[in-house]
Amino acid sequence: MESNLPQPFIEEIFSAADDWRVERCKRHQLVDILFLSLCGMISGADGFSELEEFGKERLEWLRQYVPLKHGIPSHDTIRRIFMQMDPEIFAQCFHRWMSEMVVLSEGQVISLDGKQLRGMKDVGSGRYGFYLVGAWAHENGLCLAQEKVDEKSNEITALPQVLSLLDIKDQIITIDAMGTQRAIAEQIIEQGGAYILAVKENQGRLYEEIVEFFEEEAKSDFLFVETQKDQSWDKGHGRIEQRICHVAYDVETLSSYNKWRGLQAIIQIQASRWIHDKMEQKTRYYIASYRGTAKQLNMAIRSHWGIENSLHWILDVVFHEDQSRIRTDHAPQNMALLRKMALNMIKANKGKFSVKTARLKAAWNPKVLQQLVFGN
Repeated sequence: MESNLPQPFIEEIFSAADDWRVERCKRHQLVDILFLSLCGMISGADGFSELEEFGKERLEWLRQYVPLKHGIPSHDTIRRIFMQMDPEIFAQCFHRWMSEMVVLSEGQVISLDGKQLRGMKDVGSGRYGFYLVGAWAHENGLCLAQEKVDEKSNEITALPQVLSLLDIKDQIITIDAMGTQRAIAEQIIEQGGAYILAVKENQGRLYEEIVEFFEEEAKSDFLFVETQKDQSWDKGHGRIEQRICHVAYDVETLSSYNKWRGLQAIIQIQASRWIHDKMEQKTRYYIASYRGTAKQLNMAIRSHWGIENSLHWILDVVFHEDQSRIRTDHAPQNMALLRKMALNMIKANKGKFSVKTARLKAAWNPKVLQQLVFGN
């Protein structure tokens, strides 16, 4: 029996996943296992034993789309697949699917940020968890890419690789201070995008000059320089936040101006937060090649935190990523990508429900699962 999956689904997700196993040793087809795992992850199965149990409960439904000639593979078989599968090949499946599925509107904010897989931590064996850098498209609400950070390095090494996977023409890339590197800015411009990069004390003279600029010009209420100001308020969950954004376009005054390709603006964000009777104040600084208004830049910078709230938080709270004890070989990286694939499918097709509720409904009702997987 051949696969009965809708052909675009196979081509966009699994076609790059060549089966590396010896033919005579294969009892279950790779596409069967990957489809089972994806549907199980959408339905709330977070580990290998849970994926096996999901398959047993939904065997007849699954057989509408894949043969599963020998029934549901054991959790040990599923584990071995994810341990041995080349994560770069699996990532190619994901990126090919996302490039076909997602149409990015012009000027969208795409945020890059790292997340540690804390469940990998095992002090006894010297493991402290590795980091994955992800890319998040705010308007679409989808994860676009994932790249593992080398264990002997940091996020800087993975950022260029993530960028190279993306079509960022006419898009705005936001990265925290870790990614404020001239080479990163250069790559973003070369790929046709624009950047907004956080600047902190570790940037040395650049940080000092920007702080000095805003402090001096504030004394004259920015009378002698080209600036814009935007003020926004945010309320919710017992807190009130005020954000005052000043944008200055006279960047030629910076001694390092020529070192940052495409530099158009420097930005100051003064954030005040009230939680009950307690107030906190923070001032942050940014450089940008995007010459937007103060309102546009304030919103873009605010959007950057969506990768924490809409991706990392959901992966931890709804998909229990930080609690996962999957640690062996390539399994942690591959399962992290499977979670993002499941999350994207839920986000794209869940309608009015939360991600948590959509997973529950998929577990309860095969028709909901079909909607989340195929969008029909």
